[in-house]
Amino acid sequence: MFLGVNKTELNQRAINYLENLVVDFDTFRSRLILFGKDPETRTRLAQDVLTILNSQNRKTKYIHINQIINDEISFSKITNLDLVVIDGLLDKKSINEEHVQKIGNLLNVLQHSTIFITCSLASEEVFSEEIRNYFDNGGVRWSRNFLGCKQLFLDDSERSIFIHYLNNEPKGDYRIIQSIDFLSKEIPPFNQLSFLNHSIINDLISKGNDDYHNSLVITSDRKVQLMPFSQVKVNREKIAVQLEAFMAGNGYVGCEPSNSELNQYFTFLLHGYHTYLKTKKPVFVDNVNATKMNYDIIREIKKEHFLNESIYL
Repeated sequence: MFLGVNKTELNQRAINYLENLVVDFDTFRSRLILFGKDPETRTRLAQDVLTILNSQNRKTKYIHINQIINDEISFSKITNLDLVVIDGLLDKKSINEEHVQKIGNLLNVLQHSTIFITCSLASEEVFSEEIRNYFDNGGVRWSRNFLGCKQLFLDDSERSIFIHYLNNEPKGDYRIIQSIDFLSKEIPPFNQLSFLNHSIINDLISKGNDDYHNSLVITSDRKVQLMPFSQVKVNREKIAVQLEAFMAGNGYVGCEPSNSELNQYFTFLLHGYHTYLKTKKPVFVDNVNATKMNYDIIREIKKEHFLNESIYL
């Protein structure tokens, strides 16, 4: 989706969130901070986000740290915007007290706005006394601007280090609890759910045993399983959605499904689960007469049924 940055295993979680943001801005808008050592990659990704939002007629503003230091920003023109990017925060570690004050003034003006900060600091630097003092002495409030944002990482190995430092912080700051909760969960792509996606289905079918009659099911506690018929009968009350059976020996189970088969299983399970959420009754699916696109259904599931945990679905 973002032309300037390729999705990799290291940056996948961060890009997944930003893709969700631009596809469903009103649900995913939040104060964000993106950590990464490569300034060019951070800038290109932030600009790609703004390009997509601008195409949706969102009101946005791109601000580089140098513009703040050089007094090139008019505060009257950055309020009432949908998103403000502040690119390169603390890329210059030798910023003096006057510069810190300017940054503090900007962040205070934007304290109720949706902002997207990019930052070069590694986790151990974020929690250092030097950086805490740098912010707090300048009136910028270290806790609000690092723990009051959702933290994203272009190198996801930094996430566990960040969590480690959070766990060593004094207890009592609600921002610490929120940050640990956010960082501990994976973020699925915008067009899938964490408990229901192509990867899960592919793994279940590939590793299944074709010696038994099997059926793909979703349990009431949101677990997708390939369940032998003997277990389906035993667990009937716990099954929310059940697909038509794979009969033993037909060759569908125990090998990787084709892309068309995978898409079909995903669609059947998705539509079935959407019906289950609306009716609260078990659903058997052997066909789908789709009047909505899969992604529209995913958005409804996220927004209408699990709004408080939508980014984790």
